[in-house]
Amino acid sequence: MTMQLGTIHQCDQPTIVFLNNRSIIELDFVVHTFKQPTALFLKKGQYFKLLDGQLELFPLNEQIDLSKYRYLFSHLTGIGHVLFDEEKQFVPDLEGSLSEWRSMNPFNASQQEIDLLFDTNEFFEENLDPTLPVSEILPEYRRLNQISSKHINHSLHQWKMHKLIVQAKYLLFFAGKSIQEVAYELRFKDPAYFGRFFKRITQQTPGEFLHSNEDRPSRYALLDQLKELIETNFRSQHLISFYADKLNLTSKNLAERIKKEYNISIKQLISNRLYEEAEKLKNLGFKVSTIAHMLGFREVSHFSAFYKKQSPQSLQKVL
Repeated sequence: MTMQLGTIHQCDQPTIVFLNNRSIIELDFVVHTFKQPTALFLKKGQYFKLLDGQLELFPLNEQIDLSKYRYLFSHLTGIGHVLFDEEKQFVPDLEGSLSEWRSMNPFNASQQEIDLLFDTNEFFEENLDPTLPVSEILPEYRRLNQISSKHINHSLHQWKMHKLIVQAKYLLFFAGKSIQEVAYELRFKDPAYFGRFFKRITQQTPGEFLHSNEDRPSRYALLDQLKELIETNFRSQHLISFYADKLNLTSKNLAERIKKEYNISIKQLISNRLYEEAEKLKNLGFKVSTIAHMLGFREVSHFSAFYKKQSPQSLQKVL
């Protein structure tokens, strides 16, 4: 299924998203950049926005026992990755992913500690009442807090606050609920208290958050203009100054705005497009020198250095 760039999508069932080549995606109001093909798990009801690249969706069969794979799919404070086989039309390898996850032990914790962390995550998703301190609602609070702080670098209180803020943003933006409705739905004692809590964590009031996201497509207007310019000129123009001039901005101002507003590097956007085109031309059988010339590199050595930096494989191996 082809996704339109900049459009918000909601998963109506647990889904694996396959990001082809180099992609930029927004999840839970955080922008993530991936340089290689990647597969991510998204929960039912989760929203995402593709900012750059291409993706394919693989809805999970209802017969799959998700509890068996919760180490992959129950996000603690980040996002879940899944192994897959490109040659088999992006079929997810759940068993292989689970086996690799166990062998890597990303939280450097014992099996008992890992189970406790995931149990705690599930507990928080069902119990976000801000009026109840975690020290009072979680058994073995002291031990769990030590495990959480040590292995995921979040205290239980910080963990719960993160979950609350993400849920509040979802309700405000995606569900279209008022600040008052969100405050009471999340069990804050009153909207004013909710507002103070929201600002303390995000440095924005709920109203400021809504105002800054009032017209989401317009928020990406500058990024869209930049990407259109890159698409038209990337073969001959590799410098930020060219694109800044076209947008009537200084190079510094453009770079700072793109980084601040979208958490994306202009240099990386240009490099992503050059690398994508180099891969395409390579697969069509063009020689290294020809590709270098077609993509505006003055010297083949400059292109080779660029390609090696962008690719985990050497130029000799792939060409």
